[in-house]
Amino acid sequence: MRKDFEELISLCVKTGDLRKDCIQVMWEKFSMTLPDTTEEESRAALMLLAMVASAQTAIVTSNKAVLVKVGLGERGAKDLRLAHLTCA
Repeated sequence: MRKDFEELISLCVKTGDLRKDCIQVMWEKFSMTLPDTTEEESRAALMLLAMVASAQTAIVTSNKAVLVKVGLGERGAKDLRLAHLTCA
């Protein structure tokens, strides 16, 4: 089921149906810069970003610093699931 969802997200990215502002919200959720974002929402946003990256790698490569700072920084040290997802 997850593979099907990954393919759907990839298709939406390739066709332009997943807008850049939606991807920006994913980054803001991941980094918890949006108010009231939970840790679970942050991890979910990271999983979605990984799916987006399978279609457009530049989305992740252009934000490596955010991945390292958030996913492998202080939060990642306290949340090993987040650190694992960051490396996956």
